[in-house]
Amino acid sequence: CLDAAIPVYGVYDFLDHSGLNHNVALRGFLEDKIMDHSAEQNPELWLQASPVVRIRPDAPPLFVIHGSHDVMTSP
Repeated sequence: CLDAAIPVYGVYDFLDHSGLNHNVALRGFLEDKIMDHSAEQNPELWLQASPVVRIRPDAPPLFVIHGSHDVMTSP
């Protein structure tokens, strides 16, 4: 049972629905090292891997720490 989480950095929407993350390095890393398919080939897989789809009223609390010098994502 998870009571809380403290992510030190992160990307929470792998498909970038907000349009705020313009760093293509992360997408390339995910395609090359993590995901079996590109986001274009299997958007549902990428959506289900995105933490943002797990947000719900009964989800554990998160304390997100994110700096301004992250090289993989926008602040």
